[in-house]
Parts: sequence; structure tokens; C-alpha cells
Amino acid sequence: MILVNRNNILVGNVIHKYIEWIVKLNFAAVICQALFPKIVFRFFMELYYQPSLEVYKHALEHFEAHGWIPRVFGWFGSPIDLGAIMLLCWAYFIHIIITNNKKGNIVLALMIIITGVSPLSKTFLIGAPIISLFYLLYIISNGISKRLFVKVAKFMIFTTSSFVLLYLILLQTFIGPYVKYYFKFIFDPLSSLSARYAAKGDELFLNTTYEVIKENWISGVGPSAIRGEFVGDSEYVTIIHNTGIIGFIIFLILIFFLIAKFIIKKNIMCMLVLIALLLVSIGGMTFYFSTICLPFIFFLLFNQQHKLLKTS
Repeated sequence: MILVNRNNILVGNVIHKYIEWIVKLNFAAVICQALFPKIVFRFFMELYYQPSLEVYKHALEHFEAHGWIPRVFGWFGSPIDLGAIMLLCWAYFIHIIITNNKKGNIVLALMIIITGVSPLSKTFLIGAPIISLFYLLYIISNGISKRLFVKVAKFMIFTTSSFVLLYLILLQTFIGPYVKYYFKFIFDPLSSLSARYAAKGDELFLNTTYEVIKENWISGVGPSAIRGEFVGDSEYVTIIHNTGIIGFIIFLILIFFLIAKFIIKKNIMCMLVLIALLLVSIGGMTFYFSTICLPFIFFLLFNQQHKLLKTS
């Protein structure tokens, strides 16, 4: 038992440091792209460019026309992935930042906010307030000391002010119209889904996918695109396409048991990371296959004995 505990603590510390460096390295990438946009953009295009992906085609076209791009890429290859990973980092660190008096925690929170907002990712812009709200509800429902209430209140005021200030600053720059467009989804999150995943319309790229799902809704068709349909933009759509309603129900049962486990153990950090993974799954792949989300999935498995991560 002692050996297992030590191994879990070791793994937890490694995961913690890894996630912390994810934030720092991508924050550095954001700053570098702001200061040297042309050099950094060409560098990331050399690393990640794929003609088949729309995000790169649009970015390259915009860069060739204007000499700059409105969205930050970061070290994960796209603004979408950067926003997703920053949402996971926010879910992971929010409890640590509030309850741990370690110097630099506020700076870390600011780095996550700046790095999460910069790619103009709907995943982060919508998800971060949801994660913060869940955390606030957890604190209130489990009883809260006056001291912790003051900490939470100060943190929420700080982060909200940082969000608003960053919005106002970016609004005055040349990317202002893009900032205004993406920030509107904070107050109307469902519209972001309807624009991307609506089942009607000739030009929507999931039309064929929906037809295949409708025809094979019980057990799915496996990972192959039998009619050239697009698969891989949403965890939930992919699970239903590959395994049908049977596989999707099994997936929901597994998630239900995880949620129940975390609620019983009052493990708020695991709960927030799981919620973030579920949010990221709406517009990306997480559980099915994803190197980006692996450290957070390992965190859910190994954090139980990690003393740094115990809730207060």
C-alpha cells in the first residue's frame, strides 16, 4: 500500500509539472506571436500546416492578404486545440490557485486567461465561465468558511476583471471585429453549436455523417468512413457514428459512474477536469484518441493519493 501511494504521488507530481509547463510554454508562444507575428506564424506553419484542414487554409490566406492572423496557434497546432487545452488547465488549476497560498498562483491564473482568450476559441470562452460557476456552486453547497469565501470572492473578481479588461484591450486592436464575434458566444453558447452542427443545410460538412448515423443508429459502422463522411470533429458524434446508440449509452454509464465517484469522495478537482473534458468533447476528440488530453486523463486515474491536490 505504501509503495502504491508513493507511486501515485510521484505520477501526480509529474502530471502537475507537465500541465504547469503546458501553460508556461503556450503563454510564451502567445507573447512571441504578439511581438513577432510574421516570424512565429511562418514557424508554426512549417511545423503544423496541413492543406486539408480549413483552419490552416484560412489562416494562410489571411496572412498572405494582411500580413498577420487574428488567432494565436500555440504549441498544439491550432487555435481550437489551444483553447481546449487551456480550458483543461483552468479546470485543473482553479482549486489549487484559490486554496494554495503559493506565490505566483495569481500570475499562473493570468497566464491561463491570456493564453486561453488569445486563440479566440469558443471552447475556452464559453467553458471557462462554466467551470468557474460549477466550482462556485460546489464551494457554496459544501459549506464555506469566511476565510475561504474571501479567497473565492477575490479570485472571481480578479478573473472576471481580467477577462473584461483583456476584451476591452483586444477590442481596440486590429483584431477587434474578430474579438467581438467570438466573445458574443459567451452570452449565447447554443448559437455556436447550431452554426457548426445543425443537421439541415446543403453546405454543412456533417450532413453525410448524420445520414450514416440515421441509417446505422443501433450499432454504428465502426471507425471507417463508409460514404466518405467526415468523422472526428466531435467526440459525441464520433462515438454514435462508430458504435451507435449502444456504444453511446455505455459511454454515458461510464461517465455517470465517474461523476458519482467524484461526488461521493468530494473530489472537486477531478470533477472539474471531467466537466472540462466533456465540454471539450463537444468540438473535439478527447476520450477516443487524443495526445492533448492524455495528461488530464492520467490525472483522473492517479491523483487520489497526491497530497498537493487534495481538496480543503
